[in-house]
Amino acid sequence: MKKYQLVLVKWVDIVSHSGWKTDEDFKQEKLAKVITVGFVIKKTKKVLKLGFGIEHGVNNEGYTLNQQIIPMGCILKIKKLKRYDKLLKKADFPDKEVCSGS
Repeated sequence: MKKYQLVLVKWVDIVSHSGWKTDEDFKQEKLAKVITVGFVIKKTKKVLKLGFGIEHGVNNEGYTLNQQIIPMGCILKIKKLKRYDKLLKKADFPDKEVCSGS
């Protein structure tokens, strides 16, 4: 899978509680069903590493905002979405700063 491929991931996560609960109530608990959308930073046989915001710094060195590592054993499905570089071109961003604080 290519770096920065935009993906939708369906996976299951642990559930935990810090308070008291009867054993019968706890037996009814199920794993959390999660849907995550992010940019692939790295995928191995053991983990999928995602970033949720991307910026290209000096020399096109990548920076990501908010990262997550999901164990592959928890992943039910990975669906490729359109590549971000096909959706956005560098020319789409102005050279000057557009945000100003007043």
